[in-house]
Amino acid sequence: MDQGGSEAAVGVAIIGCGDVARHYLEGMASHPELAVVGAFDRNPGRAASVLQGTGARAYDSLDDLLGDDAVEVVVNLTRQRQHFDLTTLLLERGLHVYSEKPLAPTFAEASRLVELADTKGVRLACAPLASLGDAQSQAWRLVSSGRLGRVRVVYAEANWGRIESWHPRPQDFYDVGPTFDVAVYPLTLVTSILGPAATVRAAADTLLPERRTLDGEPFVAGAPDFSTAVLTLRDGTLVRLTASFYVPLASRQRGVEFHGDDGSLHLDSALWFDAAVALCEPGDGEYAPVAPDVPRRTRLDYARGLAAFARAIRGGGPHHGSGAQAAHAVEIIEAIHASAKTKEEIVLTSSFPLPDPPALP
Repeated sequence: MDQGGSEAAVGVAIIGCGDVARHYLEGMASHPELAVVGAFDRNPGRAASVLQGTGARAYDSLDDLLGDDAVEVVVNLTRQRQHFDLTTLLLERGLHVYSEKPLAPTFAEASRLVELADTKGVRLACAPLASLGDAQSQAWRLVSSGRLGRVRVVYAEANWGRIESWHPRPQDFYDVGPTFDVAVYPLTLVTSILGPAATVRAAADTLLPERRTLDGEPFVAGAPDFSTAVLTLRDGTLVRLTASFYVPLASRQRGVEFHGDDGSLHLDSALWFDAAVALCEPGDGEYAPVAPDVPRRTRLDYARGLAAFARAIRGGGPHHGSGAQAAHAVEIIEAIHASAKTKEEIVLTSSFPLPDPPALP
């Protein structure tokens, strides 16, 4: 598919056709860089259902997908515990992979995926790419411009409420906990802007271990449902990161605040693209809203990072949400859990190249 003389669209296939697959397909429809080739799910009817109206192919087997030469990028939307095995297989076959979070369940596995992608000469990227949202990009550009001066403290919140109050299948979320599932939104944004972390100190607990689904089925949280950590970034910035499946979304402690010598910036959400951005002068001044520098085109677009990934494949150069950055996020999350158990500071070993702020569209 050629868009008016531009580079041909990148052929994309999806593996795992749960609820999030529909969101990706909705987003992909607005990005000419992406051509939906097909999808596979162990439940064939589920793949056919999500692809309805797209004209794309519901593969009968994984081998059928792997044998389709039109597929260049595979989006791994399987369950979190399955990410490593499937991504390994795809990279071994020489395919570019865009994975949902987390890249792998452990840092050791995530590191192996990064090494394998390098060995095979293919690209590896991982959600979340909310840092490319309209509001998040504006905040990124403001901080990187020096508007706040030297940033010394960041408050980052991921209070997501009680997932079982709205999601029909909450057990998977509680199996990994909010640190793995939702802390990565502010964590990816903050490290994209300010760089990798050096050390972690943390506390975590399970505040409400016994839960019930919407249908009344009891289940037990398999991981802590609350964590708070202090990260020291390599540039010395201190980051307080909180994640919870107990504290409601409506909490007054929300979004991300960057505090620098020359002012502070508050981003209302690390996820929603239409979040409010506000600035505050040093001292006791009040936050004042900042006018958007681009129209807020959508509240959330799951495919925006995938589209940027496709442009990098066609045009060359680095891509946002690199495998190395995603592996670093996994190491931070592992360190939060480890520090919470040992009560000791954990020294991190990984790093990643700092990406450039998104340019104005």
